[in-house]
Amino acid sequence: MPRHRRPRTEIAAAHRKQYFEGKHKGESEHAYLYPYADVPDAEYVIEQIPVEHLRDAEYDENDARVRRYMKLMESGVDMGPSWGKFRTHARNPQGKVYIFDGNHRAAAAKALGRSFVDVILPTSQYEAYVAFHSKQRRR
Repeated sequence: MPRHRRPRTEIAAAHRKQYFEGKHKGESEHAYLYPYADVPDAEYVIEQIPVEHLRDAEYDENDARVRRYMKLMESGVDMGPSWGKFRTHARNPQGKVYIFDGNHRAAAAKALGRSFVDVILPTSQYEAYVAFHSKQRRR
């Protein structure tokens, strides 16, 4: 069961808040856009995802932003959740969660040895993720 269920309007507001606080990547001209425009209005979850289930968190601790985020995390700063999507298809046979915003935060958490990263996902995608990995464990 997901730890936190949130309606779309609250997730969109959280995204805007992260952007204006500078916790969103912000370098892209499209960085301010709502990240789930392609998902119908629904609830979303903020859930801890194991770092080994993340895709596109391939930065290492030599990256300047990752080092800066590591220092912030070590000092207790809440960096906010990463933003993810989950799809099952031939290019994702391991059932990884694609991080499209928050790669540096996820990489910093991984470099610090943390086992999980907070990720926002549409509820339907989170349920598909859980079902996929439940099926994998039974094999």
